[in-house]
Amino acid sequence: MIFFRDLTRWDPTVRIDGVLYPASIAWLWSDAEMAAIGLYRAKAPSVLPDGKQPGPAVEWAGEGVRYVLEDIPPAPIPSEVSAAQAKLALDQAEILDDVEAMIAAHPVRAVQIWFADANNWQRGHPYVSALGLEMALDEQAIDTLFVAAERF
Repeated sequence: MIFFRDLTRWDPTVRIDGVLYPASIAWLWSDAEMAAIGLYRAKAPSVLPDGKQPGPAVEWAGEGVRYVLEDIPPAPIPSEVSAAQAKLALDQAEILDDVEAMIAAHPVRAVQIWFADANNWQRGHPYVSALGLEMALDEQAIDTLFVAAERF
């Protein structure tokens, strides 16, 4: 996007010092040529800090306009993942062996059957929460595992 020094967006239908410039100057002119008539391309920084992304807002920065950085929103928590994805996430977190041992010794046979045979794990399923508690995982840790599972 192209902006004036006061951070208003350039509208090619508006004259600048009496001249109506074509929209094509946005891609044909250099930054220096644009600045000579008071127009600036908004730019993102060449290196982005971890956890940041350019947002829609702009600010004046030294000799030009740049996008204001904002936090990258957290990944949405999937409501369901396949059992294979879930087990791969547990393995990646290096707790699959512990979970399998706990399941093998679990006093409720239905939990063992569910762990072995369920095709999908729903985030809101009572067994997911119960197993999380038994493994000393809080809700945030379970959410993190579901997000990781979705990547497999």
